[in-house]
Amino acid sequence: MDNVIIIPEKKSQRGIRIAILTSYLYQQLKEFDGEDRVIFGGAEKYMIEFCRMLHKDGHFVQVFQPFRDGYIDNKGNTKPTYPVQREFYGIPVACMPTKGNWDYSTNPDVNYTFNEMTASFDLRVYFTTFMAWPEVRRPAISISHGIFWDSPCHAVRGFAAQQKEEFFRRQLYGFTAPDVCVAVDTNVRGVIAALSPGDEYRIRVIPNFVDTTVYKPTDRPENVRPKVLYPRRLSAVRGINDFTWLAAQFPDVDFLVCGNGADRNQEEIFSQSTKGQPNVKTFWRKPEEMYEVYQECDVAIIPTRASEGTSLSMLEAMATGLPIIGTPAGGLPNLLIDNWNGLVVDLNHESLAEALGFLLSQPEAMRRFGQRNREMACECFDLEIWKLKWRNILAEVVGGRIEQCFKMQQEEIKNKPKLTAMMIVKNETNRYLEEVIANTLYFCEEIVILDDHSTDNTVEIIDKLQKEYPGRIRLSHARATWDNEGELRQELLDFALMANPDWLIAIDADELYESGMVEEVQRIISQDKAVWVGFRFYDMWNKESYRDDDIWPAGAIYAPRMFRVEKGIEYKIRERNRHCGSIPVLPEGAYGTHSNIRVKHFGWARPEDRERKYYERVAEDPNSSMFPRKVYEAILDSSPTLVKWDDNNPWQTSKKVIVYPPDMHWGIMRQRPHHLMRLAASEGNRVFFGDDKAPDMIEALPYLTLVRDWEGCNYIKDVDVLYITNPKQLDYCKGIKFKKLIYDCCDWRENTDAFLLRHADYVLCASKLIYKKIRKVIKEKAIYVPNACDFEHFSKAGKPETEIDIVGYMGCLHPVMVDENILGALADKFNIALIGENKGLQINRDAIVATGHMDYSKLPELIKNCKVGIIPFRTDSEYLRKSAPIKVYEYMAAGRPVVASPIPELLPLGEKGLIHIVANNDLKGWVDAVEQAMTEYPNTAGQEYARGQTWEARWEVVKGVLGWT
Repeated sequence: MDNVIIIPEKKSQRGIRIAILTSYLYQQLKEFDGEDRVIFGGAEKYMIEFCRMLHKDGHFVQVFQPFRDGYIDNKGNTKPTYPVQREFYGIPVACMPTKGNWDYSTNPDVNYTFNEMTASFDLRVYFTTFMAWPEVRRPAISISHGIFWDSPCHAVRGFAAQQKEEFFRRQLYGFTAPDVCVAVDTNVRGVIAALSPGDEYRIRVIPNFVDTTVYKPTDRPENVRPKVLYPRRLSAVRGINDFTWLAAQFPDVDFLVCGNGADRNQEEIFSQSTKGQPNVKTFWRKPEEMYEVYQECDVAIIPTRASEGTSLSMLEAMATGLPIIGTPAGGLPNLLIDNWNGLVVDLNHESLAEALGFLLSQPEAMRRFGQRNREMACECFDLEIWKLKWRNILAEVVGGRIEQCFKMQQEEIKNKPKLTAMMIVKNETNRYLEEVIANTLYFCEEIVILDDHSTDNTVEIIDKLQKEYPGRIRLSHARATWDNEGELRQELLDFALMANPDWLIAIDADELYESGMVEEVQRIISQDKAVWVGFRFYDMWNKESYRDDDIWPAGAIYAPRMFRVEKGIEYKIRERNRHCGSIPVLPEGAYGTHSNIRVKHFGWARPEDRERKYYERVAEDPNSSMFPRKVYEAILDSSPTLVKWDDNNPWQTSKKVIVYPPDMHWGIMRQRPHHLMRLAASEGNRVFFGDDKAPDMIEALPYLTLVRDWEGCNYIKDVDVLYITNPKQLDYCKGIKFKKLIYDCCDWRENTDAFLLRHADYVLCASKLIYKKIRKVIKEKAIYVPNACDFEHFSKAGKPETEIDIVGYMGCLHPVMVDENILGALADKFNIALIGENKGLQINRDAIVATGHMDYSKLPELIKNCKVGIIPFRTDSEYLRKSAPIKVYEYMAAGRPVVASPIPELLPLGEKGLIHIVANNDLKGWVDAVEQAMTEYPNTAGQEYARGQTWEARWEVVKGVLGWT
């Protein structure tokens, strides 16, 4: 099939390969609907923990889902046929294009596509039973999250008898065809027993779960307004309308609605509908933040009408010690016993109001119900119990294969390099320590921690964590203090080296590495070139957003944090009281690499932390010798530029997005696009530069990303500026939405650029002849922007170190460009160095040395021993007559006299006496001019002129054209 996705084998994983088919995890995709959107509920939380468990056990997991609504988007447009890859909490998700429609709550086309794409997998999991129809490929497991057709609005209620028979035939298949069907509640078994007696024995009941180490009770302040929580999707079947009715009956109680709607429009409608109810607050939190919401509340209400299993929301409320009001829908009776741990009501308004009124008037009953809920959650529904039951199911279905893989995995672990994290802690209570340690142990084998004289209960927190992660956390107490950071970090390093690691990574107690770090670590420790790794850090200014502005750029620097530990080297931290670095000084010339993995730094996330750090920094550096004063003052900026963190976009910026489709390679040359795009990136604009020779999608410079797979890149679909220098680049622009199209006409191409001339917002012209020609066609859209030079780079050339008179040429050596007769005449008298790739020029003279292509960084050193720079271009074509050689400015920046052909763009420089201009057919004149130029070294006037002809100056012109200044 055309849409088959090839899933790469994960070399770091030796467990079985598990494919999961779900209906809609991503409800919307940015490519088609304008945004990525996952509506969080119990199934999504289930998916996260399920995949985490499988991954932790060494298995490779891939999730598959169809596009929402087949091929048609919400505007009626036909969607493309290509698959879309996403990552959800570190889980790879393949969004499949499919042609079929839903029928009887099943989609055969999705099922067939999934089965074909996963033929090589060891196990298929049909995440909802209705996705298993019409064919199950075994070994297979299906999951029932509760009976879903009991809803009052489900289509089955209107079916004729024959239609109902077909509906239930298909549904029963998903419960009975797999090796095992895992149901979250006993109600499922009862329903299946009624529909098809005997088939209920194929079902294993594993109730839902709650992490009782995260969801736990806290003391609520006394004498505050009661808070009642609805932690659910904004859905009538979940009882949202009944909850808001209830809020109107209790105006002195705060009602919190925490959940998503089916789409933004529904959320807006709900928000508008409750505007007249000041005691109703609607919001949403990420799954990892939900525990805080429960801890703020006094009562949880789960007013479900239908389609319910053992509600994750109810379990989270139970673990937090809340009393609960619920209904007898679905699997809720497995959790809620009337008058024992809560109140069970028939879902009508009167019953709800009576139950809530009773609880609010009976604090002792609330306390008793909450205590019982906490005990029940810990003893019966804890996350670890759920994992154990699932592992038993997996052993039953594919036990032999798992055992085989486990043995292979154990053997691999013996030979696997060991990564150890090292961390300094001090007074981390109520901050981020527990979350950081859990995050770190996801990709590190162990953590060594040095406590810097904490005066709170930090050590007790670590003691508790040592019990949760036996053998993986080592603690020592510091002798040094933060007054001498270098000494303190050296003590930590010495302690970490005692663990005999192969690699060490330095992590602060307020830093979280993003998902994907597990695979990244395997990539790093399996390679043998780089000995250190740098990561991009983002200063979070709150839980969801990071700061990104000119004073505080985000992710602009790759900070070295990880290094290979090699025998025979004495590792020392730089001896400084402050800013000594997190890893030791490595041997000179040690090769490093940069990782695309981002790091969230929460050290600035709370206002009180920012204020404290401001006064600490100012006190430590009163004369602003470490950083300018404006950097310190920016800490207290009341309205900094913030960017919301996006798990799916590692290349965000607060500024503009510019794309340059594939044409030139980044690492092979430095032409006009390279310089202008470099400067665009230097100001924090995100530049995507197409380069099919790039090793991967990587940053060549801060904010400048090389894109190898241009057509498969999702980050270039909606941009601010589409920048083009060659009409052929249009072939790569299908589907790209842009605000401005800039055509930079560097070379004359006759009529091949007609489309661009008509459609570009502006056309930049590198030479005056091009400008005059184009201006006749498009008038005010044409802008003359001459070429320039990297003055700082070429001015480093310095004086020649030889007495030999050498003539130099830098650039491409093509017979249609370079006049061979001129080179021959000069070779009779001078030594000539040709620096650049030869594309067919005949060189048969002893006096000529050709270096071939040389890296841009080496050009100043190569031109250094040349006293004169030449531009012997042919002038017998319109292409060359309208050209604008960059090298003239580079020669002058290097202080070299220049002799050039009479190219119109260069004539004004000759008229100013900055260079020599000689006709191509005057070979004697060329020899005489070069001989004269030899006596004019250094070309001081030319160098001063070049000082003002910089790419920085040209970029200012381009910004003015774009209206960015």
